[in-house]
Amino acid sequence: MKRQANEKSILKMLTSNLEDGALKTDYVLPEDENIPADDAEISDEQKAMIDEAIKDASEGYIEGGASSLRELSKVLPAAAAREYLQEQIAENQDGLNMQMLVRLGLDLFTVSEQKEPVKYGLSIIEVFAAENMPVPLKDLIRISAMYHEFTPFAVPIMQRWNYSEQILDGLTKIVSDEAAKIILEMTGKIDQ
Repeated sequence: MKRQANEKSILKMLTSNLEDGALKTDYVLPEDENIPADDAEISDEQKAMIDEAIKDASEGYIEGGASSLRELSKVLPAAAAREYLQEQIAENQDGLNMQMLVRLGLDLFTVSEQKEPVKYGLSIIEVFAAENMPVPLKDLIRISAMYHEFTPFAVPIMQRWNYSEQILDGLTKIVSDEAAKIILEMTGKIDQ
């Protein structure tokens, strides 16, 4: 069963605040209810939660895996979980249902009502990123990259696309100064 982005989803908020293909310059997403500390360290218990969420989703229990990662995102920012999450998927791919994990990433990315789970979704999608991604998904990822908090998670995905340099250069012209700086740093156009 395919879930549609509801009116409160982060992605729906972003797409409904576009003007002429760009995010409104003054648009700000609401703050998450729980904001984890940026410098949080991942604990063994949190690693076990990620492992369980991946296992659940791989076995077809997408909603359970997504729910677990949404709960985890309240205490562990995606930036702190990203490397471990991606490594677990990549290192265990022979025993995992990759199609189900793509669905997990898409669920978190498209229907989450808080920002951190969207970042978790982008982190999972990054593992599978390729040029042959469906165009509508590419469009949504490009839109998410326009918002500075998602830029560091969307750019690595976009860098795997053909003509990524031109796409990212074009994006720097229509995004906030903060998002543009992140893109330029990540593409090596300016020093961090």
